[in-house]
Amino acid sequence: ALVAMGGKVPGAGDFLPPNDGVQLVTAPLFHVAMLISVVLGGIGNGSAMVLMRGRFDEEAAIRLVEKEKVSRWSLLGSVAARVASSPT
Repeated sequence: ALVAMGGKVPGAGDFLPPNDGVQLVTAPLFHVAMLISVVLGGIGNGSAMVLMRGRFDEEAAIRLVEKEKVSRWSLLGSVAARVASSPT
């Protein structure tokens, strides 16, 4: 049997175990790292996806984290510094 992350790999038609994770996506989806590791990874593990539209705004992102109860967020380097230094 195939095993991934400590559990049996689901087969075609198997239901995925429940997942209450919420993934925030703020980087452009044409960015390969974001598309492959974050979006497809989140879909694969059953996370809800919150897509932030438009130009990145750290205060809007922080509000989204609170409103949507985000539990996962992969930031690109420059964005992390902007969020960390935000007065919000």
